[in-house]
Amino acid sequence: MSVLNFFKPNKKQSFTSAVRPHLDRLYRQAYRFTQNQDDAEDLVQELLLRLYEKDIELTEIDKPASWLLRSLYNQFINNYRKKNRLPIDNKDSESEEIIDSLGHEQASPHKQFETNYINHHLQSLIVRLNPDQQALISLHDIEGHSLSELSEIMNLPLGTLKSRLHRARNTLREQLSSNKTELMEPFVKT
Repeated sequence: MSVLNFFKPNKKQSFTSAVRPHLDRLYRQAYRFTQNQDDAEDLVQELLLRLYEKDIELTEIDKPASWLLRSLYNQFINNYRKKNRLPIDNKDSESEEIIDSLGHEQASPHKQFETNYINHHLQSLIVRLNPDQQALISLHDIEGHSLSELSEIMNLPLGTLKSRLHRARNTLREQLSSNKTELMEPFVKT
């Protein structure tokens, strides 16, 4: 069921038409934030409902794609903070999906396994980062947003973003090097 089906058909059809071109991108980013299909759908739905209730006019916003991504990021952080305040850990541990392989030609089954295994391992390490670092790695290194776009999306100065991205990459690099043996285990011939 589409998120847009929750809106009344005769109320704010301009909102629906303004949001529709951005839904795929919002969902992809929400999935990268949450690592779970249901949580990603919920995150996008919460965002759209909040915007709809506030009568936000997307057609009047200069860069709606960046603005929507910033709003999605803020919604994700707010939800994360709420979850961390709960006494029971509601985090979903079944979010073990593999990163989509980025444009590789017909590879051998061994090469496909290797790529999927490494992507899966890398994704599991990204999930261990704090939410701000996850967002930065996801938006910059996976989605390909420039630092100036990220500055707008995350509402942070460029210098701050650069240092946070550097720290996030270093943390990920440290995790990779400490898990190198584990990562290469299936490929070592005994």
